[in-house]
Amino acid sequence: MMKRRAALILSTALACTMALNVCAEEPEKSSKDNLVIAMAGDCQQIGYAQNGRMVASLTAPTLLNCVQTETGSYEYVTENSIVESYEWTEDNTHIVLKLREDVPMHDGTMLDAYDVVYSIENTDLLGSVNGINIDFENIEAVDDYTVDIGFLSARISNWKDLGERMIFSKEAYEECGDFDVFTTSDAFASYGPYRVTDWVAGDTMSFEKFDDYFLGNDSTINTITIRRIDESTVAMMELQTGGVDMILYPAQSDIDDVKAGVYENVKYQTCPGLYQQLIVFNLDESSACADVRVRQAICYAIDKQAMWEGAFEYSGTLAETVASQTLEFMEPMEDPYPQDLEKAKELMEEAGLTEGSTLTVCVDNDTYRTTAVEMFKNSMSQIGINVEIKTGDNASYLADVTQTVDWDLEFGKSGSMGSIAKWLEGWWIVFHHGDTASEDFTECLDMINQILSTYDDSEREELTKTFAEKFTKEWCLTYPIRQDEYATLVNAKLEGFSLAGEQLNVTGAYFAE
Repeated sequence: MMKRRAALILSTALACTMALNVCAEEPEKSSKDNLVIAMAGDCQQIGYAQNGRMVASLTAPTLLNCVQTETGSYEYVTENSIVESYEWTEDNTHIVLKLREDVPMHDGTMLDAYDVVYSIENTDLLGSVNGINIDFENIEAVDDYTVDIGFLSARISNWKDLGERMIFSKEAYEECGDFDVFTTSDAFASYGPYRVTDWVAGDTMSFEKFDDYFLGNDSTINTITIRRIDESTVAMMELQTGGVDMILYPAQSDIDDVKAGVYENVKYQTCPGLYQQLIVFNLDESSACADVRVRQAICYAIDKQAMWEGAFEYSGTLAETVASQTLEFMEPMEDPYPQDLEKAKELMEEAGLTEGSTLTVCVDNDTYRTTAVEMFKNSMSQIGINVEIKTGDNASYLADVTQTVDWDLEFGKSGSMGSIAKWLEGWWIVFHHGDTASEDFTECLDMINQILSTYDDSEREELTKTFAEKFTKEWCLTYPIRQDEYATLVNAKLEGFSLAGEQLNVTGAYFAE
């Protein structure tokens, strides 16, 4: 409104500004046509493994297009996707997709319904299908460009399950005949704006512009190279000297320096990450955290702000939503558990945990999280509770929290997009929630089903708000600390690219002179 009011008052100035805009020229584009990206860690496969989604966004888009909403969450849409239109059956257990008929694949074939069916049916090749509601035995190509997909039940989350499927060439896979199609350059073929040309495991990946990309590609970047650089200091030096043009997942200290203006030739770009760093409580009846008063006491005992600043070094943002802000209808909320050591001690005593009692916490060997656990241990000592720490590499940590019950809480990260109900449903059994809990969570489980079976957006929004309130205060199922971000440090002359979650779009990118 202020801008509109100013426009009315300063109409003459606006006219001059518009004239200047008309005359203004776009920055002159450089002849530089190769984008070099530094990535920590190996990309073991295109798909759902570590770093695989970012790589896949260049060469193998998902069935539906992932976009960011005004609130910072993400959703899948048909705009700029290979789906031209769709129709749900009356009971919402089937969807019929009408595909575009003008989508060339990297191997020279044209994308059709059989590629889509084959890709969805072979989802297990790309990642776990646990928790996905697609009926993999009930997918059919009605004709060359029409696909009928069945679901095990009617749930609003079906749209996300479907949308995030990566589509690849059926013919290319059958010619290869094994898993190498996702791990070698000469076998992989999809329909994205770039195609894989070379793949040196553990070292580099190379891509070239796919001239027949169905949406067009105005980028002056003809080739892309991804270099594995594990040391953040090396990556930053390479960015400074022109050896790379972009760093994915940079060090927080480098982000801070760029934000502070230390480097003139580097800029920072970010978008909300799917994950939160959070405390997860074990609700198994054998755990001390099976009592909600213990969970609440833990939340009161810690100083979330201090933990974010000290342990996480201001990385990402302080979590203001009960679950990742990338979930739909997540809104900032006032922290119901400001640090109150007396309240924490009182709740512990009510629950029967007297001074000298011990809580067991699981954590992997991530530096941020291990530091956070040490801060947690110090907070608990102030209310007379001891803390035993179980730590190890990521594999042993996951084995502890998923296969054993002799722990009380864990510091980890988790997140998703779509519904908070879908997110929690996926965790319920893994973290011993539900049948093995001593508390009655019938209302929670009923609300999960209610949210997922509601297709009316306004109704689902109200249900989600109620659910989030109960999740935090009445049930106290997890406690968020930090909201992750997907951050990049970039050559200041690189223009026209965008991030949406782990999706990198460079179809309009260029280097300015």
